Amino acid sequence: MSRINRWLRYFVTGVGYGAITYLIVTTFLYVGMVPTKKEVISVFIVSGLIGLLTIIFESDLAMLTSLVLHLLGTFLLFLLMVWINHWTITWLTFIIFLVVYLIIWLICIIEQRKSINKINSQLKKLKR
Repeated sequence: MSRINRWLRYFVTGVGYGAITYLIVTTFLYVGMVPTKKEVISVFIVSGLIGLLTIIFESDLAMLTSLVLHLLGTFLLFLLMVWINHWTITWLTFIIFLVVYLIIWLICIIEQRKSINKINSQLKKLKR
C-alpha cells in the first residue's frame, strides 16, 4: 500500500472516530447545541490529524513513549480545536477528553485483538 493511501486511511479513520465522538458529546452533554459549519469542519480536520498521529505507533519507539507522545499530540490538537471554535475549557472538558481517549483506546485494542485472533485462526487452519 502506498504511503499516501496509508495516510488517507489513517486520516479517514480519525475523522470517523472524531465525528462519532463529537455527535455523542453534543447530543448527550450539550443538549440543544446546534453545531456550526466551522465546528464540524474543525472536528473533521483535527480528528483526521489525530488519526495521522497514530502512525507514531508504527515507529521503533517504545510503546510507552509512543503512547505519551500520541496523548500529548492529541491533547494539543484538541486544544487547537477548542481555540478555533472558542469553546470554554473547564475541568469537565479535561475529564471528557480523558474518558473519550480511554474509550477510543479500548475500542482500538478490542479491534486489534479481533484481527489477531482471526489471523491466528487462519494460520492454524493452514498448518493442518
